[in-house]
Amino acid sequence: MSDTSNDSNYSSISDQEQAEYEEILFEDFMGYMSNDLKLPNNNIDPYCLFDDIDDYKERIDKPLTDELTILVKDARSTIYWHDYDPEVAQGYVNYTTVKGTRETPISLRMVLVAMDKDPHYGKSAVQRQDHNLLEFYEWINTIVLDFYYGS
Repeated sequence: MSDTSNDSNYSSISDQEQAEYEEILFEDFMGYMSNDLKLPNNNIDPYCLFDDIDDYKERIDKPLTDELTILVKDARSTIYWHDYDPEVAQGYVNYTTVKGTRETPISLRMVLVAMDKDPHYGKSAVQRQDHNLLEFYEWINTIVLDFYYGS
């Protein structure tokens, strides 16, 4: 005979209690990631790239590519900056260089740290815009990585 008391206790959790529990998990995840990454300029927000702490731990240092050098494209200015002249906005398109070695392949951690250190992300026009939330990424080609941003 199995003990079902835990099942009945779990089913008695209200939606509000479940939401509060999920909020605590989210805050724990955010704190863990922030302490682990230590991105001092706080110009980008990568938490949406990961499902939870376990996903973060599994993927943050996993090699992204065998290439020794990649570029990370930031073209938000040409997508979201509607109040800027298109020529001016084009001037804010940026490519961050990320370098790895055969012994230390390029990982998501290396990409995020390189982006944080790139002076482009410290420019006031880039800082002021609302789309700093990294939602996902795709490879444009074998050496250019493009993030999609949200707000």
